[in-house]
Amino acid sequence: PKWEVGAKRISRHYKWSLAKAFQKFEAPAVIVLEDDLLFSPDFLEYFQAAGPLLDCDDSLWIASAWNDNGFEHLVHEPKRLQRTEFMPGLGWLLTRKLWEKELSKKWPDMHWDHWLREAKQH
Repeated sequence: PKWEVGAKRISRHYKWSLAKAFQKFEAPAVIVLEDDLLFSPDFLEYFQAAGPLLDCDDSLWIASAWNDNGFEHLVHEPKRLQRTEFMPGLGWLLTRKLWEKELSKKWPDMHWDHWLREAKQH
């Protein structure tokens, strides 16, 4: 089916892009962004603060700047960091360690985002 072609291209593009980013740059992590996101003023500061948590807590997988419920009328503590078992995607930080030791070896051929949300991946 036609949809499979698109799903495969997207997944392969993400894998290629992540591999190239880690090959080209010596960075300990990359930030993965959807192309239509608007950033908050503290976007990079947030990842600068959240990134080290991924290094010291093996139970954490990624850091995400996206909150499906992040509306002003729902958020009462704007500086609160929350843990979730759901991989929200959109704007997230992926460590080199997780990419090289785990994800790059088993990246799926289709539906990468659904795959990342499966509990067995965590």
